[in-house]
Parts: sequence; C-alpha cells; structure tokens
Amino acid sequence: ECFKFNECDTLLPFINAGKPVFQTEYDTSQYCAQANAMNFNSLVKHLSLDAWRQPCRGT
Repeated sequence: ECFKFNECDTLLPFINAGKPVFQTEYDTSQYCAQANAMNFNSLVKHLSLDAWRQPCRGT
C-alpha cells in the first residue's frame, strides 16, 4: 500500500534500474492511474485477501 502510506517514491530506484515493482492496494482503485504512470505492476485486492483482484494495467 505504498500510495496509502505515501511511500511509493522509495520504489522508483527499482523502476529506474529496470526492475519490476509489484505492489498491492486494498479496497480502492483510485491509485491505478498513478501506479500505471509510475510503471508499477499493481493490483487492487480486498483486505480479506480472497481470490478477487483487479489489475491496474489495462484500466
């Protein structure tokens, strides 16, 4: 939940080094546009961690 806790900038060195960043936000898709712009591979999931998921890519 790097967007919720305002910590995503700490992941940018990995993106800049060509490494993938996988991150998850829970119960909100409001960060997908930002995640896509930062080239993160992000998912939105329920906090209960059931099977439901919504990838941010393609949204």
